[in-house]
Amino acid sequence: MNTKDRKILLLNPPLTIKCEDYKAFGLFPPLGLAYLAGVLIEHGYEVEIRDLMAEGAPQPEKIEDGMIRLGPRQGEIEKLVRNFSPKIVGISNTFTSFSSDAVWLARTIRESLPEALVVMGGAHASMEPRAILAGGAVDVVVIGEGEFIFLELVEAVFGGHLEKARRIGGTIWAVEGEIIDNGWQEPIADLDSIPFPAYQLLPMEHYIWQKKANFATVMRRPVGHIITSRGCRYNCIFCSTTKYFKSFRPRSPENVVREIKLLIHDYGIREMHFHDDSIMSDPKYVRDLCQAILKEGLDICWQVSQGINSALLDDDLLELMHRSGMYRVGFPIESGSPEILRFVRKKIQLDKVKNLIRKCNSLGIYCFGCFMIGFPEETKDQIEQTRDFIMDSGLDYAKISITQPLAGSELYEIYKTLGCCQGVNETGSTYFHTSYDTVNFKAAELNEIRQKMLRSFAWQRLKRILGWRGFARYIVPKVRSREHLLYFLKVSWLALRGC
Repeated sequence: MNTKDRKILLLNPPLTIKCEDYKAFGLFPPLGLAYLAGVLIEHGYEVEIRDLMAEGAPQPEKIEDGMIRLGPRQGEIEKLVRNFSPKIVGISNTFTSFSSDAVWLARTIRESLPEALVVMGGAHASMEPRAILAGGAVDVVVIGEGEFIFLELVEAVFGGHLEKARRIGGTIWAVEGEIIDNGWQEPIADLDSIPFPAYQLLPMEHYIWQKKANFATVMRRPVGHIITSRGCRYNCIFCSTTKYFKSFRPRSPENVVREIKLLIHDYGIREMHFHDDSIMSDPKYVRDLCQAILKEGLDICWQVSQGINSALLDDDLLELMHRSGMYRVGFPIESGSPEILRFVRKKIQLDKVKNLIRKCNSLGIYCFGCFMIGFPEETKDQIEQTRDFIMDSGLDYAKISITQPLAGSELYEIYKTLGCCQGVNETGSTYFHTSYDTVNFKAAELNEIRQKMLRSFAWQRLKRILGWRGFARYIVPKVRSREHLLYFLKVSWLALRGC
C-alpha cells in the first residue's frame, strides 16, 4: 500500500470568539496535531495538517451576536476535505469554551465526506467523550495522550481490521447507537520516544513572527514553541491536567536541546516559548535543562508561557534560569486571598512570591502574575485581597482572568452543583469576558471588575516607575540594550492599554 492510499487529515478547528477578545488573541502552533503527524510520517502515512484557525485569523468572519469566527468558510472546508479525500480525519478539541467549534467541524466533515472515519482527541474531548459521540458526527474519541494510540488505531483501520480498532485501549467508539468504552491507557513513560513535531506541515509563518495582539509577550523574533514535559505534580481544582496527562514526566534535556537546535536551523528561531503545564514540578529538571542550554551556547532568550510555580523556586535557580536566557517569568499566583488559595489547593506562600518578584526586578527579569477572579462562591472582600496584592506586588504586568469551569476539573463539578452552568452558552465565554454568573456576581459585573483592576494596576505601575527611585529599581536593571528598551516600552504599553 503506497502513501496515496494512506491519507490522514488532521484539523485544528476554526475559533469563535467575541469581537472584543480579538485584540488579545494570539496564534500558537497545534503541537498536539504536529506530534501525531510526526509519528504517522515515521510509519509511512501521508499526512496533512490544516490549522483552520490560523488560516482565518487575518480576516475573521463576523457572525451573529457580536461574535466572529476565525477560519475558512464552510464551503471552503468542504472543498479542501474532498480534494484531499482522506480515509481518516482527526480533529483537535482542547478547550471547553471552544468545543462547539470542533463539533461543528466534525459535522461539516461528516456531511462532505461521509465515508471517512472521524476521530476526535484533546483535553476536552477526553473529559467529555460520551457527549461528543452523542452528537453523531464523531466515530471515535481518543482519550489521553494520543500519539501511539492513534497510530495503533490508524494501522488497524488501514489494515482492514475495524473490529480490532474498536478494542484498542484509550478509545471510545459510537457504533450503531452503542458505546464501546475501552478505558484509558497509561501515559507515555518515555517522552523521548516520540518523534519531534512535524513542523514542516504547519504554516510556521503564522506562529514564529507573533504579530498583532501578543506583540508585547515577545522580545525577539522569530519565536519557537516547544513542550519539554507533560503532567503536573499538583492538583489545583480548576485544572484538568492531572486527569489528562497524569503524573509529571519530562523529556531529557538533550532531547529538548536537539529540538531547539532544529528550530534554530530550519526557522532561524531566536526566542523560545516553553508551553509546559508545570515545568517547575521538578526543579532539578529545570536546572539540568538550563545547564544544557548554556553548555550548547544557544543564542536564545526564553520564557515559560504557563508560568512557574513559586513553591519550589529559589534565588539560585532563578539566577541560573536568567543566565541561560530566561528574560520573562510568570507566577501563577491566582489569588491574594488565603481562603481562595486553600479552596483551589494552590500551595504557595504570598510573602515568598513577593520576595521572588523583588529578586526578578533586581536581576532585570520581567515579571508578570497570573490571577483569577470569579470563583463560584468568591466574595467582594476576597477579590479586594487579590487587587491589593497586585497593586503592592512590584509586577511588570498582571494577567487577570475570570475563572472558567473546564470539563474534567473538580471546579467544573462545583459549578454544576451550584447551578452556575445553567443556561450558559459556553461558546465565546473566555478568561477575558465570561458568560458565567457566580453565587455573588453576575457575569457582567465580573467583566467590569476585571477591567477596573487592570486599569488601576496600569496607572499604579506607571506611578511606581516614575521618579528616581522607581527608575533605579525597576528600569535600570531591565533596560540594558536597545532591544531591552524596546521591550520595556512594549510591556508598558500593554499594561497601560489594560488588555
